[in-house]
Amino acid sequence: MNRIPLLLLCILFLAGGCGSALKSGWTNFTAYYNTYYNAKEYYRDGLQAVEDEPVNIAPDKPVRVHSAPTGAGAESFKQALQKSVQVLQEHRNSAWADDALMLMGQSLYYLQEFAASLQRFEEVGDISRDTTLIAKSAVWKGRAMLDMQDYQGGVEYIQSVLENYPSVWSPEIKGELQLLAAEHAVMLDEWDLASEMLAEALSNIGDRAMLGKTFFLYGQILERRDRLGEANYAYSQVASQFAGFEYTYWAERKRAETHRKQGSTETALMIYRQLLNDDKYLERRHELRFEIARTMEEQGRVQEAERQYQQLLHGNDQSGERTHQAQVYYRLGQLYSDYFDNYELAAAYYDSSASRGWIPGDSEESADLQMQYVNLKQSIAHTDSLLQLGKLPPEKLDSLLEEIRTQKRRELQEQEESGTNEQMRNEPDAPDEMEQTNQSSIYGFLNYRSTEMVARGKREFQMIWGSRPLVDNWRREEAIRTTGVQEELVNSEEDQSVSPMEELDIDFNPEAIPRTEEQRQRLQQEQTEHYYRLGNLLFLELSRADSAKRYYRKVIDRGETSLRPRAMYALTEIYAEGETHHPDSLEYWTDRLVAEYPDTEYAELLLTDGASTDNKREEAQNDSLRKVFYELSSVSIPFKGARMRGLAKDHASEEQAPHIHYQALEEYIQQAKALDILADTLINFPNQVLQEAPVFQSVYWDSVRILLEEHEELFENSTYQSKVSTLKEELGPSQQHEKLATCSERGISLEVKPSMEAFLDSVEFPEQTEEQSLFGSVAYFFVVNEEGEIEEYELASMSALPDVEAALEEAFEKHLSFQPPELNGEIAQIRCRVEFPLER
Repeated sequence: MNRIPLLLLCILFLAGGCGSALKSGWTNFTAYYNTYYNAKEYYRDGLQAVEDEPVNIAPDKPVRVHSAPTGAGAESFKQALQKSVQVLQEHRNSAWADDALMLMGQSLYYLQEFAASLQRFEEVGDISRDTTLIAKSAVWKGRAMLDMQDYQGGVEYIQSVLENYPSVWSPEIKGELQLLAAEHAVMLDEWDLASEMLAEALSNIGDRAMLGKTFFLYGQILERRDRLGEANYAYSQVASQFAGFEYTYWAERKRAETHRKQGSTETALMIYRQLLNDDKYLERRHELRFEIARTMEEQGRVQEAERQYQQLLHGNDQSGERTHQAQVYYRLGQLYSDYFDNYELAAAYYDSSASRGWIPGDSEESADLQMQYVNLKQSIAHTDSLLQLGKLPPEKLDSLLEEIRTQKRRELQEQEESGTNEQMRNEPDAPDEMEQTNQSSIYGFLNYRSTEMVARGKREFQMIWGSRPLVDNWRREEAIRTTGVQEELVNSEEDQSVSPMEELDIDFNPEAIPRTEEQRQRLQQEQTEHYYRLGNLLFLELSRADSAKRYYRKVIDRGETSLRPRAMYALTEIYAEGETHHPDSLEYWTDRLVAEYPDTEYAELLLTDGASTDNKREEAQNDSLRKVFYELSSVSIPFKGARMRGLAKDHASEEQAPHIHYQALEEYIQQAKALDILADTLINFPNQVLQEAPVFQSVYWDSVRILLEEHEELFENSTYQSKVSTLKEELGPSQQHEKLATCSERGISLEVKPSMEAFLDSVEFPEQTEEQSLFGSVAYFFVVNEEGEIEEYELASMSALPDVEAALEEAFEKHLSFQPPELNGEIAQIRCRVEFPLER
């Protein structure tokens, strides 16, 4: 009879012991299926939208294997974020809390809230016990830092993880971290580090698509370092890893390009033709034919290359894109300028290229500069022809001109006879259009190779339009005039009132031929000016110093002109530069200029260190400061504002310093807005409750306040003073430590134990600063108790060298202590500002 109560007692005991487990299991079940499952589904939808985005590759820029988010799938990621927050708020003790926190960080990342996502990934690493999740958070933290443009910080963080890589983490995670370190290094132009990291990553990455993209990036970096054979191998591995259509196409293009750079032009042609014959690349036939023509051009097969270019403009593979057309016109301009010596037609091609708004990416020579070059060469050739004709005896010159007239009459007569039965029209019918297209391909652009066709076209144009005047009613006047066109043509040879040279369309006016010594000297002076202008163009604009020397010497050889000392001085500049540096030639032309023209400003520039030279040096210094500032403002780098601030303080006496300092202030404000994110990410989860911070009350805004004070002190006459005052009023005072007394209020200061010098000797500055000159100081706010022990500290000013700050803060933790402040038992803590001098 005692067995039943005993059984009931056992059941009740077991039920009580298992109750917590059952409750936990039920919590996990409801957390997963009510919220986390939905969060994952929304996240997958957003991720699919990201993956469906078209891939665009700029082959000349290093690719980002971890592509930046573009906003695709934003609605799905917002839903995933909300569901993740719900898990943390309603099921904070469930097994899915850490996963939800991770998913929240990923969703914030794709919503381009990089700072907030970074904080979530760090929290996963701090509180999670799941090693897989911790490893995953390290990768995503590296990605977030990449998009926050904290490249130096990203490299340092990933390298620290790799140095202490946990044995329980997978090789795939290690490979992806190495890839991310390389992507950060690329943004810092650290090509050696990037190459080293990628070489190690290739053996660890498991995902084939990611591996293929990594091979592509590795090839790009090797190509930049002129390791073309290795780059070619890297590109050849992309296709087998299924990296995607764009990566496969551009990898083959880059293979051909590296072969071409190595001189293996036949192999390059073979690759281009294989791509051309592949139906997948039908839409890219134009650019492939263009590369084939470029390769033929490099082989010296310029006639074939010219035909290929003409086909791209007028054949079946012509492109409607203006950029493509402009590239072809530019290459034709190069051919006719460098190989065919047809400067007039080259100028027309350059003009067509420039009108389509394209400047060549592989050269600093714009189409406009090339046209200047062509026009100068043409002018030199023209004046040279006139001078040669001027040397002929009068009888021989007259005979030559008469021979030209006779030939022109014969050509005009043949053209008129062949065109008697043709109907004059402005727009040809379709069959003639086809014939004209075919003729263009045979006789070149605008049929320039056929004298007969060019002359006929010119004559037809004149017969229809005449010399069209820029006045009203010209059409009516032309209609009256053209009624007698045919009669004029028949009788033109007998009409002595018409100038023979105008009738024969001679390319120059016979009156321009120099017949006296004065005329020859004037024409020679004109040609000398062309020589000098061409030399300047080649040296200063086209970076072709060796070619420029030839024309400067022509100016000197012409004898006494005002341009002669200028040409000599230009030669001294050429021989003083790096690639063309030649000490003996520099000394020769310096001595010769000073000897022949001692009283000129050019001799003074070479010899004196007087006031004029000092002024030029000061102007150069100002130009240098302006250049550094514009280079700094045009790039995205970590601590950009701090670097601008340091630049302004280092050159505080110069005119541009207040402007640079104010731009630094604006960078600090943007940084404060970006980093002060608490109000935008108010989320509750275990062990941490985030509260909304007061407006403009954070350490970042305190840094802005410091710069405002600094601007008022350093630049009293700055035009930005009124703006600075307005900003100070809007920000108001800092309330971060309003309840703490300060050293300045009590008239005391903190004293370092045993001394400031001893503490600074203990600071281990990073190796990269050993050879740098450190100057100025870095200030910190310290909160200390009555024993002088440090309770907390924060940066009060920002140095241009973040590595120095990191070294100081590490020393604070190990070595810094203060003498007990004189608080007299009235207060328990005090806040003081301490400056650490950095002169060494």
